Amino acid sequence: MKKVILLCLWLGVYTGIVNAITSFPPSATTNAATNININDATLNGKVQANTPSVSAIYFDYGISTSYGASILATPSTLLGNNTSNITAILSGLKSNTTYNYRVRAINNFGEIGYGSNMTFKTPAAPTTLSVTSTAGGLSAAIVAAGGELSSVTNLTVTGTIDATDFKAMRDNMPQLAVLDISEVNIAYYKGAGGPNIDMDMTYEANQIPGWAFSSWFFNKEIQLKTIILPKTVTRINTAAFEYCSKLTSISIYVANPYFSTIDTDAFRQVSLSTL
Repeated sequence: MKKVILLCLWLGVYTGIVNAITSFPPSATTNAATNININDATLNGKVQANTPSVSAIYFDYGISTSYGASILATPSTLLGNNTSNITAILSGLKSNTTYNYRVRAINNFGEIGYGSNMTFKTPAAPTTLSVTSTAGGLSAAIVAAGGELSSVTNLTVTGTIDATDFKAMRDNMPQLAVLDISEVNIAYYKGAGGPNIDMDMTYEANQIPGWAFSSWFFNKEIQLKTIILPKTVTRINTAAFEYCSKLTSISIYVANPYFSTIDTDAFRQVSLSTL
């Protein structure tokens, strides 16, 4: 009987020693966030339990590396020595804000494994603006009206613009979807600031410049869906809207007696439903 008791005690001590020796914090990996929208995003990561099982898995997040908030991951626990991808959906985020986040996994012994810090930025809230511009001054007019170039989605312009303003719309307004320039005059411009590869070129008055919204050549993802052209436009130049895959409607003033030319490839790979 004494031998049995001693053996049990010895086995208990041995098991505790083995557990102590083989206990490791969980391995945690923070991965890139996905589905990033104005007010929500999906966090991603990976956890390996090691030994023992993981009793809780969180994402810590906030606007600094102090975080300040946590959310349970899915799955939130992990058995044995298993490995699992984890996710969590954040909601109620602020637009145009950079967030820090990391994975935090806790095992049954209270040991913690941390993933590295990563960041993501929510897009700016969409903006609808009406501005009056001078030639070359469209960007400044938008800022003066309280807008952000990166978030303008619907834009109505009056006054005067030139080729540099078309370049600004193409390169600096990635969310622009609806553009009304019906009451605009397009001014003559000569220089390297137009939309054609920083080349010193002449851009005639009252013409939509070549490559004005070219998507393919400049590797831009153009969001433009609808555009109303100036009432005084006379020509749409080469590749002005090429590969604008989302463009479905372009309006030309029917009473404009001066409009005469649509150049080759002006609408290459564009499927217009309304012209």
